[in-house]
Amino acid sequence: MNIVELSRNRFLDSLYPNGLGDNLLIGQVNLDFSDRVTLSIHTYEPPSKKVEKWGRWGEDYNVVVVNLLLQFITDCQLNNWQNITSSQVIIETRDNGVFSLTSQGENWSLNINFKAMTFQGCDVYIK
Repeated sequence: MNIVELSRNRFLDSLYPNGLGDNLLIGQVNLDFSDRVTLSIHTYEPPSKKVEKWGRWGEDYNVVVVNLLLQFITDCQLNNWQNITSSQVIIETRDNGVFSLTSQGENWSLNINFKAMTFQGCDVYIK
């Protein structure tokens, strides 16, 4: 399962109808005492359609940040955050309607188990 499919958002689906690629960077993880995690995922893949307010790919921006809200967290593990690099983000379905988001590299890892994902919006920047 991919982020675009799970978020069920028409705008995100129109940007990435085949899902996000494998070269993603988790740029921000915010834990909230209200049983929520805010996640920012950076992709270097150009969107399949032009968004006028963003400008031109490669000229005005070359990174899209997808902001997500994960709710009803059942487990969250983050190891060696300072070593994070671009990596694949894998989402799997677990028992009782729980999803597992996992990303890992050579000496870091992130795993979040949650029940709901909501697309919050996108930001762009040039790297």
